Amino acid sequence: MKAKIGSKKPSGFTLIELLIVVAIIAILAAIAVPNFLEAQTRSKVARVKADMRTLITGIESYQVDNNRYPREHREPNVYGDPLVGGQPCYAVPANVLSTPIAYLTVAWLPDPFVGQEGMAQFDGCKQWIRYYDLLTRPSLNAREFYGAYRLLSYGPNRDFFNNDGSGPDLSTMMYDPTNGTLSAGNIWRSQKNDGIQPPVGPPLNLLPPH
Repeated sequence: MKAKIGSKKPSGFTLIELLIVVAIIAILAAIAVPNFLEAQTRSKVARVKADMRTLITGIESYQVDNNRYPREHREPNVYGDPLVGGQPCYAVPANVLSTPIAYLTVAWLPDPFVGQEGMAQFDGCKQWIRYYDLLTRPSLNAREFYGAYRLLSYGPNRDFFNNDGSGPDLSTMMYDPTNGTLSAGNIWRSQKNDGIQPPVGPPLNLLPPH
C-alpha cells in the first residue's frame, strides 16, 4: 500500500542520538560527583575548625575564672576524676566546661570524620574532637611548643596514624588541603598555633599508649 501524498514519517530519536545524550550525561556526572564529594569534605573541615574555635573559647573562659585549664577525662587513677557515665574516657574535654557553669552548652563536639552510627557512646571517645591537656603530660618540649592544650580531628582520610595500618606512626602529620582535599593528615590546633608543624628535633611524646 502506498503512503498518502503529503504524509510525514513519525518523529523520534535515533539510537545514535540516544547514545550521545547518555554519553553527555555520564561525562557531566563524572565531573559533578567528585566536586560534590570534595565540597562535602571541605564543609566538614570548615566545621571542625569552627568547632575547635568554639572549644578554645570555652577553654580560655574556664581558665580565666579558675586560674587553670580544664583537665581531660581519663581513667581516675591518672587524674582522680570520676568516670564519665560509668566508663573510662580519655582525651576529651572535661564536663566542667558545661557544668555547673555553661562555658559551652555541650563540651563534647562530634568529629565529623569519625563514623557516629552504631558507635558506642564511650567507644574510646574517638567520635569526639579530642582534647589533650598538655600541662599534665610528661613531654615538656610539647608544652613549650604547643602550649597548655591541643585539639585533634582525624581528618578526611579518617586514619589517625596516617599509615593505612602499616608503616611508621605519622599521627602528628598536619592535614593540608593543598595536598588534595582527601589527603592524609590530622587536623590539629593548639593554644599557641594553628596548622604549624612541630620544630625539627626528636619526636614529641604527645599521645598516651591507648
